[in-house]
Amino acid sequence: DDFNAEAGADSQHGDKTTTRTAVSQDTADSDINGEQDVASDSFSDNRENIKKERKKISTPIEDESVQNIQESDSVPKAGRANREYTAHSQTGYIKSGYRVQLEYETVRTAAAAILFIAAFLIENLDLFGIGLLSVAVNPLVASLVSLLISLAALWLCLREAYEGFFMLLKARPMPESAVIPLFAVSVIYLLLSFLSGGQPKMVFGAVFCLFVFLCKVRTFLRLLREIKTFAVISSEKPKRILCPLSADMSVAESNAFKGYVDENTESYCVKRSLFYSGYFSETGKYGKKKIFCGIFLLIAFLAATVVFLSSFLTGGSFVDALSYAAACLFLTLPFCCAVSFEIPLFCCADVASKRSCAIVGEAAFDALSRDGIISFSDNDIFPQGNIRLVNIVLFGKKNVEKILEYTALV
Repeated sequence: DDFNAEAGADSQHGDKTTTRTAVSQDTADSDINGEQDVASDSFSDNRENIKKERKKISTPIEDESVQNIQESDSVPKAGRANREYTAHSQTGYIKSGYRVQLEYETVRTAAAAILFIAAFLIENLDLFGIGLLSVAVNPLVASLVSLLISLAALWLCLREAYEGFFMLLKARPMPESAVIPLFAVSVIYLLLSFLSGGQPKMVFGAVFCLFVFLCKVRTFLRLLREIKTFAVISSEKPKRILCPLSADMSVAESNAFKGYVDENTESYCVKRSLFYSGYFSETGKYGKKKIFCGIFLLIAFLAATVVFLSSFLTGGSFVDALSYAAACLFLTLPFCCAVSFEIPLFCCADVASKRSCAIVGEAAFDALSRDGIISFSDNDIFPQGNIRLVNIVLFGKKNVEKILEYTALV
């Protein structure tokens, strides 16, 4: 039981495994030496038990965390409870998972682009004198083709659509939250048009594929941003981490800047660390700026409802009113929001990585965009032995001796 407890404790302490394992192995050796006076049968049984326990303890503890990485998928995903970056030994596995996921998303993004081009050409063949698949000439065939292409596009971003829809139900919308509602609107529009005895005036396969393509571009950029960030935080070099301070720990900072910032302004400190823990949990946090995606989606549906009611109540047919409402929804929803939220984050992460810095997760961008107090010591910015006084330039009547004294203090 003591050995099992020791091994279980080791599985939660990352880099301390080597030391604790060595102690456990020494304990096992002393136990073997102490059993020499025991009868041969009892001694052999105890020795076999000790060997089994030693074998358990000798296994590196990183194997447990690595096993968690290999059990779910071959790629790392943020927000998994059973997946976290806890030791430098996981770096190779996570990087290889990122490479697999990058290849995967590259293929899917290219496929989404191909589907959009194909849908656009098929839906506009009548411009080239080919009316076989035109919704005006053959509405049933055109609707089925558009629906099949939309289903293929939905399959390409099924994971993003599933996650976005449930985040919408939790009042945490994201750009992908509009995928399932847009697909549902296009399908319902086609069904109601045929069931009401009329014919659809238009199809929305190309427009839906365009939105899916933009969502895949966002996923691709987000993945590149995470790769750049992880390359920095997984380095074994010492790091300086900007951490929030609690209200009790930031009394001096709040008093010093009392007349310059609000009372609710957050304070941060600079900490030194050899390892950044909690990478995937920070990466999976929700960025509050994406709340605008839900506002845009609500405005688009309200506008479509107004268009439907105004058209139907003024004497228009049901199919015409439905067509205008669906067109209004697809036209008023800003598809650019799929990438407009990600491009600034990607650019910031790219600049930060070139300077050996990292901004972990979208929530970190929210924190950095607010006013805040950063508390640091002179040792954080002026490491001992790395500062040289090259020249002194005097402005006004200043004492050179005092300047040298102040400089020496820094």
